[in-house]
Amino acid sequence: MGQGSNTRMARDGKTDGGGRKLSARRERPTVAAALMAAILDAPTRRQGFTDHRLLTDWATIVGSDLARDTVPLKLDRRSRALTVKVRPTAALALQHEEPRVLERINAFFGTTVAHRLRLVQGPLPPAVGDLPTPPLADEERAAVAAAVAAVDPAPLRAALAELGEAVRRRRKRDAAPARPDP
Repeated sequence: MGQGSNTRMARDGKTDGGGRKLSARRERPTVAAALMAAILDAPTRRQGFTDHRLLTDWATIVGSDLARDTVPLKLDRRSRALTVKVRPTAALALQHEEPRVLERINAFFGTTVAHRLRLVQGPLPPAVGDLPTPPLADEERAAVAAAVAAVDPAPLRAALAELGEAVRRRRKRDAAPARPDP
């Protein structure tokens, strides 16, 4: 049997070209978007969303400026009213931009998803990138330095130390309780 037949068998999912059988996991790669859709499907349907993309692609749909101050909460399928939680400081701007926002939502999906916005003012949970990173104590910096002390060359050691400190700051930030929205 020539190499061409082994290659064909590998594409058929039977062998890897060397005669070894491929596992079922390697035969069918899973697309991350399909997994995300399956995970988000039930919770989003309970809130009236027939498509999870309204939640996951919100910043793409409305723009990053409005996305920082808003979050979609619920879609009433009967009245096609989209309930959006908005920071009180941005409520007037969103009310003014409502026709443009609705146009962008409906254009994104290619059909009429929402006819109007229902605004609910209130604080939003802080975005992960908006949280301040706490400084590291001297002991923590010393532990990072000790962990990378044996690494050569010096520029690599410095980069790894910086990365290690960033990871520790992020873990410290994520473990801290969230601050209320101002």
